[in-house]
Amino acid sequence: MTFYNVRMCSVGNIDFGQNPRLPYSPLEWASCSSLAECSQACQKYISRHALGGGNWTGGQVFKDGVQIARVSYNGRIWEGEGYGYGEELKFNDKDDVLRFFDGLRQMQVDPQAAENPILSEDQLDRVLTKVYSGRVKK
Repeated sequence: MTFYNVRMCSVGNIDFGQNPRLPYSPLEWASCSSLAECSQACQKYISRHALGGGNWTGGQVFKDGVQIARVSYNGRIWEGEGYGYGEELKFNDKDDVLRFFDGLRQMQVDPQAAENPILSEDQLDRVLTKVYSGRVKK
């Protein structure tokens, strides 16, 4: 089930002698079922194309053809359109947070990522407890 489409793209970073008027990586779109999944898709794109903050111009999140949010370089999600930052959007529910952290585990370059997760189950439980109590709508 798809609720959101996120646009992912970049331009050259003038600080590194790249042309800021030309694309640095190919334009890609991802269909996602949650805002957390939109953030994950952007983080994977950024990692896959070795982008820096000065390259990232994507992250626009659309619902029913209307931009509703933007994913910044650090994966945070902001309401509104364009590059002005509105209020930061929080994850919708505990399942959203679980999907986000599961995606982070899968992002590892290590071929034995399943055996070496970013967070242990205990660490994940502690993070989720903190996030769920303060940042996630119940």
